[in-house]
Amino acid sequence: MRRCVVFLCVAAGVLTQASRGEVSTPPPADDTNEAADTPSLLFGGPYTPAGLGEFSLHSYLSGIEKAANEPATCTDCVTLDTTHDPGRKGQQTVTEVTDNKVPPLRPPLVHQGDKATYEVQITVSAAGELTYSVHETDGDGRRGNQLLREAALGITVDGVDLGQDVHITSVARQPIEYRYRTRGKHNEAYNHGNEYTVTVKNKQASTDFLVTFRLYDEGMAFRYSLADGQRKHNKSVQINGDSSSFAVPRDGIVWHFYRDLNYSREAKKKKNFNYSGPWQSHPVSKAGKSMPVYGPPILIDTADGKWGSDEHYKYLLITEAALYKFTGMRLEPEPDGVFRADLTEKHLDVPASFKTPWRVVAMARNLDELVNTDIMTHLNPPPDPRLFAFRYGDVQAGAADGRKRRAVYYPSWIKPGRSVWSWWTKETGTPKQEREFVDYAVKLGYEYTTLDVGWERWYADDAMFPKPKKPSKAYPHKDPREALAPVLLPLPEATGNREDSRPTAQHKFDFERRTKARWPLLRDFCEYANDKGVKVIVWKMADELAIPGKDGSYSRMDNFFDKVTQHGASGVKIDFVSRETLDRVEFETATFILAAKHHLMISFHGVHKPHGEARRFPHEVGREAVWGNEIEKFVKHNGADVDHIPASHNAALPFTRFVVGPGDYTPLVLRPDARGQTTAVHQIGTMVLLDSPIMTVAEHPEVILDDKRPHARAVDLIKAIPTTWDQTHALRQSRIGQLAVLARRNGGTWWLAALSGLNEEQTVESIDTSFLEQGRVYRAVIVGTKWAEGKGEELYRREEEWSKGKGLTNVRLLRGDGLVARFVPR
Repeated sequence: MRRCVVFLCVAAGVLTQASRGEVSTPPPADDTNEAADTPSLLFGGPYTPAGLGEFSLHSYLSGIEKAANEPATCTDCVTLDTTHDPGRKGQQTVTEVTDNKVPPLRPPLVHQGDKATYEVQITVSAAGELTYSVHETDGDGRRGNQLLREAALGITVDGVDLGQDVHITSVARQPIEYRYRTRGKHNEAYNHGNEYTVTVKNKQASTDFLVTFRLYDEGMAFRYSLADGQRKHNKSVQINGDSSSFAVPRDGIVWHFYRDLNYSREAKKKKNFNYSGPWQSHPVSKAGKSMPVYGPPILIDTADGKWGSDEHYKYLLITEAALYKFTGMRLEPEPDGVFRADLTEKHLDVPASFKTPWRVVAMARNLDELVNTDIMTHLNPPPDPRLFAFRYGDVQAGAADGRKRRAVYYPSWIKPGRSVWSWWTKETGTPKQEREFVDYAVKLGYEYTTLDVGWERWYADDAMFPKPKKPSKAYPHKDPREALAPVLLPLPEATGNREDSRPTAQHKFDFERRTKARWPLLRDFCEYANDKGVKVIVWKMADELAIPGKDGSYSRMDNFFDKVTQHGASGVKIDFVSRETLDRVEFETATFILAAKHHLMISFHGVHKPHGEARRFPHEVGREAVWGNEIEKFVKHNGADVDHIPASHNAALPFTRFVVGPGDYTPLVLRPDARGQTTAVHQIGTMVLLDSPIMTVAEHPEVILDDKRPHARAVDLIKAIPTTWDQTHALRQSRIGQLAVLARRNGGTWWLAALSGLNEEQTVESIDTSFLEQGRVYRAVIVGTKWAEGKGEELYRREEEWSKGKGLTNVRLLRGDGLVARFVPR
């Protein structure tokens, strides 16, 4: 059998925090993360509004398309003398292919001192089928572990699978190396690898197409496009399928989420796919026996959930990145441990200049590498300077590598923080009730309040929700308070059920004119909140905005954003996106662009998976696509067949869903009847481990601030937990779904949190605190849970001095328990 083989090799190793080259220059004092003990490096500084001029969404998108989605300026780059534009042909190394024979391409080991390398082997079989496989290698190129077995490459265009009956004509290699500002798990990312462009000719269609690979420390990715000549020949093409497959290790474990409604007849008809579901696992050999399709990401675990190996890759996470102008990908299981790309839409008309999203395999040797991967943002373009006016510090030589560096600050209208939220406890209230939540935000030191569904029906009348003339998905004929009455969570204390807080209470507004409608009421509310230093986020139904005009202008959304801004709100929560069809993907992109035009932050709910978009659009401050505490509102009520969130789900999230991006989990439920088999300390720990730039807290502030409850000993910690981090480490005690232990730094303060996923007690022999700075003394506050006979669980608190050499020993965790600690430098 004659085969044509191309080898693509890259060194891969541990990216330590020291190699990230942390920036130590703080932003101006007026633009810090208010939850931090030390000013955060991520946000701040005055800005100059982006010069958009007479803005047209259609012309803007057309310009982006011509620029191949890659802005020429690396707005978020920290290092300046770097290779950050993969499109510059002068840097390419091209290997022409003759007679179907390709010499191995062996680029230098650009990541020196790493423990392992890997290669991607591209093969053309005697039958002309294009395939690939991935092996670990040693420094001399000898093969080691096989990470991905041979599997298909190809995309079907105008009815022809371009991965069949092919030969390779050329391969071009191009280095990539730069550092850029990021947020969430750490404040800086190192994009270092190689891009390979493989030109392939399909003989049947006489079509040249490109398979572009990116190879990084953190894994590999590929995507498809047509060659330049084909783009000029055709204005548009139809995509009929994607042959990309992933042949994973047969002896692995697959971690995935499950939501049965995704497989209903209605969901298939509407192409809906819900990315919120409990995470679980099963052997790769059983893939497909209970689920016909999986929603990315999925995690292939060959270390049995344990730490892994510092020498070999043990974790493979499969997903997609840079989902723009295309339909979303799910994964269809096939026999023998193969997962095949399954496009949401089977017939997709796109311009001939299309580029598919990146098909991604994040690779990690241990759980710390897995948690800290930046591959999703590596594969996305930097923010557009016309939309985001970044501010920069002075250029200086880097201490580690001598490269020129600068401090990079996000626009000042993009701010992280915590939000109070009335909806989870009692639905959105009247303006008077919601003002009380603003006051609660002030007491908690929180920066935001979220007005969820219902605020648009504010009227200055005795009845808060007059019945609409026409029903809609968001507002059916039935009053939403009546429809959801069985699932409300009234506070048990009399103080919590006082007249002006009960969801069933009748109210008379203190307004002179009873003709005021929602917009004037919103302006009054925002003025009240803003005067107290609290910003407002308002809810909106996606279907009411996702209606583009003939010119693709989305004028209805543009007008709505303009009114929201003019009336004083700072962000919008878009709900019920529901599917990842092309029209919804384009709606998401248009939402980001128009929101940036109006300087509005955006949170998406009822939406598809993260795909690294938060780099290109840094004003995305929340994204659901996760089974979070919102679901606890519906447990065992209103006929809903929903169980409490299992502790194992929370202990899996840092290593699965949260690997690909932040998630609006809506953490913190403190009432025992509403948090299942988890303890209060476990719930506090979710605030540390499950990050979102704006963290929407589920629990009623009156419960949080109740000094008669056991968690009162930890209220100061609840108030202080930040939402973005300068550094994150997953610790060796972690085991996916059983125990998640992470240490995170914000400014000079370190936080440590552990979540137990077991339904039984466990004891952790030791938890190392070597992440602390050598020679520095810290004031430690540690909270955990103990069992008191006749009283049940009790929260304990320890305060003592701490240093790097000191560790926690024999940590006893009850069923579904947790541990939270804060280390403040002296």
